Amino acid sequence: MKEYLLSICIPTYNRKALLKRAIDSILSQSDDRVEILISDNASDDGTQEMIKDEYPDIRYSRNEQNIGGEANFLKCCELARGKFFILFGSDDVLVEGALSKILLFLENNNCAIAFMNHAFFSGEYKDMYHCKKWLEEFESIKTVSKTDFIKYAKCQLSFLSCLIFSKKAYKTVLHPEQYIWTYFLHTNIVFEAAKEDKSVFGIVGNICIADNITGGESTVENNNMKLFEIFGKGLEYSICTHAVECGFDSVIMKKIYLDYAKHNYPRMIIKTKARKTYDWYSEYKEFVQPILKKYPILYFYTIPFYLVPGFVARFIRKYIRPFYIKMKENCDQKHM
Repeated sequence: MKEYLLSICIPTYNRKALLKRAIDSILSQSDDRVEILISDNASDDGTQEMIKDEYPDIRYSRNEQNIGGEANFLKCCELARGKFFILFGSDDVLVEGALSKILLFLENNNCAIAFMNHAFFSGEYKDMYHCKKWLEEFESIKTVSKTDFIKYAKCQLSFLSCLIFSKKAYKTVLHPEQYIWTYFLHTNIVFEAAKEDKSVFGIVGNICIADNITGGESTVENNNMKLFEIFGKGLEYSICTHAVECGFDSVIMKKIYLDYAKHNYPRMIIKTKARKTYDWYSEYKEFVQPILKKYPILYFYTIPFYLVPGFVARFIRKYIRPFYIKMKENCDQKHM
């Protein structure tokens, strides 16, 4: 069996068009040290036929039935044959020229976990220069400091595609399936794999991944996403509880989550309130109110949006939000 330096594993479900874009972005930088693995969660949109007809050389695995997103992530982890592997979102893009930089970093740095700098786009992907950067590009870093690592990654550890796992480090994680309920199985694997005091972390300073922040919204599965359960209960546990249990500084992790929540809770409230048929309040009461009791400062950021009537929330989502996004995109392009 051939040994690979890197496995790029793409878990997917009913994202045929987006998946094709992701695959093409990788194949355009093909390297014989890299394998591409598709784990199809029983798609019924023609994904299987597309892979068979257009990408016969790609390693393809298909589940007989949809086993859930996180369980499919785990299957990718187990099937990966590379010394390192990436769980690559099927709606994301590998930035042009990134693969050679990733491989160079991995050849010279034997890390347990590496975090890749990345950028964000919505709609159609044009190029990296039309994306918003997570961080400006910088020289890549290797460190044994959990504090230094989290300083760059922050809550972006919840972003699937920006993480590189060492297969050796992954195998130290006992019963990773226990984190499926959190919706951030990959994030919790990072913390668990980094439990050792002398774990080596990598931070790849080059922008490697373009994260599609809107691609999933077009799917029925994503429109029914329980935002408060996932980004409230699930992410708060991962960042503020499990990370601390694995040796990350509790004060730093709390600050990282609070910064995330201050920015995103208001958006989640407006988004869920705008859905006429969605019982946002029950989910908010079950998953957010307990967090507000733990961190009272969040009340100041959420109460004004909590009081917004549903029809106002729908107006904001339909008219004000698109206008704001367009204005922000124009502003960002002027400063490129």
